[in-house]
Amino acid sequence: MEDPALRPLLEDIVARSLAATADDRAALEDIVTRLGDLIAKCGDEDDGARRVFVAARANLNDVLAGEALDASATLASVVRSLATVRDAGESPPASRDAEDPSPGGPLVLDEFIDEEIFGNFLSGATLVVEEIESDILAMEADDPAAARDLRGRVHTLKGDSGTLGLRDLEFVCHALEDYLDREVPPAARIRALLEARDWMSGALEAHARMRRPEEPGEAMAARLFAAPAESPSTAPVPASAEAPATPTAGPKAPVWDEDTLEVIGEFLQESEEGLARVDEILLSLEGSEADPESVNELFRVFHTMKGVASFLGLDEITRLAHSTETLLNLVRTHERTLDGALLELVFDATEATRRLRAAVRSSVETGHELESDAALPALLDRLERCRTGDPEGEAESPGSESATSLSIEPSPDPSPGGRPEPTHGNGPLSGEPRPVPSAAAPPKPGRDGVRIRQTVKVDVDRVDQLVNMIGELVIVESMLVNAAGVAEIGEPRIRDYLGQLKKATRDLQDVGMRMRMVPVRSVFQKMARMVRDLSHRTGKAVRLTTAGEWTEMDRSMVEQIEDPLVHMIRNAVDHGIESPDRRSAAGKPPVGEIRLSAYHESGNIVIEITDDGPGLNRNAILEKARANGLIGETEPVSDADVFDLIFAPGLSTAARVTEVSGRGVGMDVVKRNIKAMRGRVNVSSEPGHGTRFKIVLPLTLAIIDGMLVACGPERYVVPILSIVESIQVDASMHRTMGGKHDMVEVRGELLPLVRIDRLFGVEGAKSEITSGLVVIVEGVGRKVGLLIDDVITQQQVVIKNVGEGIESTPFVSGAAILSDGLVGLILNVEEICSVVSNRTAVGHGAVREGVAVPEALLAG
Repeated sequence: MEDPALRPLLEDIVARSLAATADDRAALEDIVTRLGDLIAKCGDEDDGARRVFVAARANLNDVLAGEALDASATLASVVRSLATVRDAGESPPASRDAEDPSPGGPLVLDEFIDEEIFGNFLSGATLVVEEIESDILAMEADDPAAARDLRGRVHTLKGDSGTLGLRDLEFVCHALEDYLDREVPPAARIRALLEARDWMSGALEAHARMRRPEEPGEAMAARLFAAPAESPSTAPVPASAEAPATPTAGPKAPVWDEDTLEVIGEFLQESEEGLARVDEILLSLEGSEADPESVNELFRVFHTMKGVASFLGLDEITRLAHSTETLLNLVRTHERTLDGALLELVFDATEATRRLRAAVRSSVETGHELESDAALPALLDRLERCRTGDPEGEAESPGSESATSLSIEPSPDPSPGGRPEPTHGNGPLSGEPRPVPSAAAPPKPGRDGVRIRQTVKVDVDRVDQLVNMIGELVIVESMLVNAAGVAEIGEPRIRDYLGQLKKATRDLQDVGMRMRMVPVRSVFQKMARMVRDLSHRTGKAVRLTTAGEWTEMDRSMVEQIEDPLVHMIRNAVDHGIESPDRRSAAGKPPVGEIRLSAYHESGNIVIEITDDGPGLNRNAILEKARANGLIGETEPVSDADVFDLIFAPGLSTAARVTEVSGRGVGMDVVKRNIKAMRGRVNVSSEPGHGTRFKIVLPLTLAIIDGMLVACGPERYVVPILSIVESIQVDASMHRTMGGKHDMVEVRGELLPLVRIDRLFGVEGAKSEITSGLVVIVEGVGRKVGLLIDDVITQQQVVIKNVGEGIESTPFVSGAAILSDGLVGLILNVEEICSVVSNRTAVGHGAVREGVAVPEALLAG
């Protein structure tokens, strides 16, 4: 602080805050009053300190009103923030001597914060910040629960960042909590909140590089409060001057949706692993002195547990973990020793945590209310007394976790190898077990019990290695089953064994593929924020709706699909949606809609982007394409061909180039990236009603079902999902176009015919159409017949990248090792269909998308 006259008052407030407890109403009201005096005496030079004091007073008022998510954690956070201001200007701790306080300078953590603690914080905080963005966007859509969820997440992040000494992040979280209490115009509020969210994301990225944020937290807070308020900001008043606080209701069962249940399952499993490790450490410390690393590990378990439990709204676990963590922090700072009664107290905390976990599991699986633990207040009181140095806190007290009050009962969530899970009596010592929800009792109406899935964290590299090994196993199994000597074995038992091997290999392959699957939700969330920002930059009112966010696809493809989606949605906002006045004139709602959805279809994953704008201008696209020489001046083209031209490099019908789009580059990138994933994109549009882009992708880039076909001495793999049918052609079905190009008529439909031997220069193949087979395939919405010699078999193949010498070969998407150990090329059906259907390219021997089209492709 700049004014030394205020330091005694601040010292007194810090001392009173340290001595206070969250349930000591009189003490908290006194601190709030003294903070009001301190705020009134702050000068202009203490503006940064004043914000801290205002935020501290607001947080204490939340505790008094019963609105704090975790009263004890809130009080501890207030103490830390006030102590930070008090210590400003004094010599920093020895562990932080090397820290550069300048913006963007090196970040030096306290000695007790190891790499794992900090890494866990960064990963968890990154997820919290992403959820904060979702909450802000939900607030803009008038979701009544969004503001409450946002406040809870900011509060949790504030506490965690304060514990780790990340003062800039903690300061901004303080400011955000205070800002949420202001009366601000909705648009300005959302804009300011998103700016603060972006600052948080940048701060976490800087911390990951062990740097401080480029913009100090105080500067961000100042920008946050620079927005004009609708009415003068009303500072929180002491709770004693307000109406008496309404008593808080008893614990209620949280509303757990499917997503939350998945997180709960992970939390229960990870917390049990952590508690087992705590027991192991505590048992090893009995009769010996605790080493710093062991204490740090104990602290880390409860710290992680507190953060996740707080996020899930499990208040009792949050309070217990926080109290235990606070006590262990005193051991880390050498203020207390982890032995004797204090060691037993931590043991009791782990046992109580297991009871609370079991109650959560029971509530989820039976559908009953989440009941409070009657023994928890006594344990929390003992932990608090121990923290303050009260010798009675370490002693056993009536109703506490004494050995005589324990009775063992089966736990719904057993933990092999751990200490027995005790159940504590209610009231006087009885030994009577604490009542637990009965499985036979009727569940809460409208809420069914569900089974929590068990999960195990596995390194991604291990999953990839496993999938590769499964792929090799598939190849070996295929080689074994199709080996000449094995194929001749007529023994039924041997054939049965081979059949079982094939089935087991296929099942293993399916499991391996599912391990690589992740939801597309993370990408969809990023698109929501982008649409919101673009709508403001372009002056258009646009709303993004999503569907199928939990649809899963290959992890590597989720990363690759983000860039195409960015380009397509930017174009949809900039070109696909009209301005509000034009929409109103056309009889449309002023707010345009872009819909982003994902679903499975015929073994593929489909991602659709639709808008309700004016649709594509067919004449403008056609005119631009002819001007660029992409098609002939008089050649008739279908709507599908015209719309496909928007992906041509350099073609743009935009009247002007904006900072968002209009250069004719983005859609070309979209097409290339989707093709690299062996996918395709179809475009359809209806004048006045909008445009739809349909991206069809394989579920995985590793394995496909294919039809093995022969053409001369060579064999090729045609993806099963692209095959419509296989037919034997007779002379009556054969047609020619202009006496040159082969066609085949199938049930009245005339299809182009591609000779595979001429496409790849294969010698020795059947030359007569009637002597071979025609495989009809479909790609990019068009059908084409492939002339081959014969169909060999259907099998799964592991996709391998082709070598450097042939990696640019057109019409090939990869290679596969066949059952005889030789290599077969995988046909790129989409590329073949796309080029064949482009008559201009074929007729003129042109180059389309960098691929030279051979004149003999359709030659008769």
